[in-house]
Amino acid sequence: MIKALFVIWSLEKGGAERFLSALLKSLDRKKIEPVVCCLNWKGLWADEVEKKGIRVIALNKKGKFDIGSFLKLIAIMRQGKFDIVNTYLWAADVLGRIAAVFAGIPVIVSTAQNVDIWKRLRHRLMDKILSYKTDMLIAVSAAVKDYYHKKAGIPLSKITVIPNAIEIERFNPNGNSAYLYEELQLNRGDFILSCIGRLTEQKGQSYLLESAFRLSREHPDLKVLLVGDGEDREKLASLARDFGIESMVRFTGQRRDIAQILHISCALVLPSIYEGLPVCVLEAMASEKPVIATDVGGTKDLVVDKETGFLIPPKDSAALTLAVKNLINLPDKGKQMGKKAKAVVVKNYSIQSAAQKTEDLFLSLTNNRK
Repeated sequence: MIKALFVIWSLEKGGAERFLSALLKSLDRKKIEPVVCCLNWKGLWADEVEKKGIRVIALNKKGKFDIGSFLKLIAIMRQGKFDIVNTYLWAADVLGRIAAVFAGIPVIVSTAQNVDIWKRLRHRLMDKILSYKTDMLIAVSAAVKDYYHKKAGIPLSKITVIPNAIEIERFNPNGNSAYLYEELQLNRGDFILSCIGRLTEQKGQSYLLESAFRLSREHPDLKVLLVGDGEDREKLASLARDFGIESMVRFTGQRRDIAQILHISCALVLPSIYEGLPVCVLEAMASEKPVIATDVGGTKDLVVDKETGFLIPPKDSAALTLAVKNLINLPDKGKQMGKKAKAVVVKNYSIQSAAQKTEDLFLSLTNNRK
């Protein structure tokens, strides 16, 4: 039995958190005994994890330099006598790995979720320094692997690819999704585009709003659901008002019912500036929905242009507008794309496959360390 501690900021915001919560529930508990430590609060997905009997610890970290939380994290690692620490996302990646070194954890693993073009030299230097104490970096796509090898100088021998994955069965919702029409003030005949992710510059929602403005006169039944929350919410709401399309846009906030939202959607739009392997694209494909996404990071591993959706350049609202028009004008084509997309996900991106690969990696690393 391998005791593994997963360290993350919270189980709240986006695709990485949804993936980790699904992974934890799918691990073979005869092989892996998982525990989660959230640097801050537990978050939206924590209760699903806890219902599976997995302990979730919240440190309630205060500010950037909370020495008390850091020392508590070291104590948790020592007292738990963990064989492996696996960190997710920047803050947890840094603090978690440093704490693991101080705690004497035998195996340290980092999971890289994005082609992190936002990182400056100091961030990449930190990644490089920490790589000397890291046994393996899990990249969620070949693009992420390539980025960390070339930009942070991490040897290829220390990087492996385990793609993000989803609980496919969740995205065949048999339950009622009709309540969403009333709750979100939608009509049955609306052409609904969903954009799922943090409301932040990385996700490029402003280009979707510009596209909706371009389409608003010709297609007044178009509706845009911005699913998620983040620092750009007020900025995006202001932009919608400036474009005069606030009646077309719904800010839903954080949601548990992603499957139901996708069920009533005509397509998923992901206009990101950079990505790793976006979980929301997998969820849309599993829901038999066509995807319009920017050709960044590992997105092209998922979306086959004009087959399962449309790949467009980043920061290009004109190309996004044209792709939406194609779906509106050819609804049968969109349905065909959705069916092909579902087959791709079923074949390659089940959470059971990701769990098996993670278990095999953990077992290999701990055996090598012994």
